[in-house]
Amino acid sequence: MYNVPSRFLIFVLAAAFAQGAGLDAQGGDRKSGPSGTLERGERDAATAPRLDGDAEDRQLERVRAPADNESVRTAKSRPNGRCGGVDRPGEGTERFLPGVVSLDDVSETSPSMTADGRTLVFARYEEWGEKDPYIATRSEDEWTVRQLTELGTVYNFAISPDGLSIVTSAADDGQLTLYSRTKDGWALRQNLSAAFAVTGSYPQITSTEELVFYDPDGASGAGIYSIDLRGAHEQRPKTLFVPEKGVAFDAFISERGPMFVTVCTTDSCRRSDGNGVFKIAKDGSQSIVEALDYVWGFQPVEAAGISLFTDGDDILFSSKLY
Repeated sequence: MYNVPSRFLIFVLAAAFAQGAGLDAQGGDRKSGPSGTLERGERDAATAPRLDGDAEDRQLERVRAPADNESVRTAKSRPNGRCGGVDRPGEGTERFLPGVVSLDDVSETSPSMTADGRTLVFARYEEWGEKDPYIATRSEDEWTVRQLTELGTVYNFAISPDGLSIVTSAADDGQLTLYSRTKDGWALRQNLSAAFAVTGSYPQITSTEELVFYDPDGASGAGIYSIDLRGAHEQRPKTLFVPEKGVAFDAFISERGPMFVTVCTTDSCRRSDGNGVFKIAKDGSQSIVEALDYVWGFQPVEAAGISLFTDGDDILFSSKLY
């Protein structure tokens, strides 16, 4: 059922930095899965570094990036998986580029990075179904963050390994849309739902132009499917993984072979109930990533020796590849 493309995305993160930052304890429930909702607790905006000026009123933010020889493992693991006074989803987990990507006064989710590690797309939001897409690019020793206004609002989205395409999904009807990079930004390339008769969410584009996505109404059940963007429009989606119970979504297929996917089998989606990130081998065997709590958007960044993911409040990373 699960087949790994011959050439898949290698995420290379040339440099990243993190600084421990305190957050107030969260009130309300976190986003629990593809069909859940999220209520955000209050945050202390004074506990993490801020850029000059009001970041909320600007689409462009600049900050120094670390030199290539600076370690991405800038903070030691907190006892019991706590980071700066708040429970974090796994020991050693840190916020990714705090004050640049992960801000205090807004939530971030949907991380996706290009193969050269110089471009990251992610979303910020107040309403879960209407997220604002952003793009962060690294040039020399500086990261630039810009809102992708040309995409409108998204449910979730991803950038291709070469950085030339972006695929988005819509919250209301699961429409999948492909955009292409232009000299001035991004332009609509193709309505994938109309062209291939598919809908879904949590999409990803591989280096072989395969579209991987979550479909709650797939032919084999709610799970992970794919289509070949270079293939016939009449093709049937290929079933990659459908769990025996619950839902599996937000898949990432690593170059080394296994697929990582978030699985939720209970209403709570709590890690204590056996939910979380699962590693699915090519032979179909499964194992849960024990060190992590319930997160999604999991991506091993092999060249940097870290894993990137989100808890729905911040873009996070761990210094393990699992």
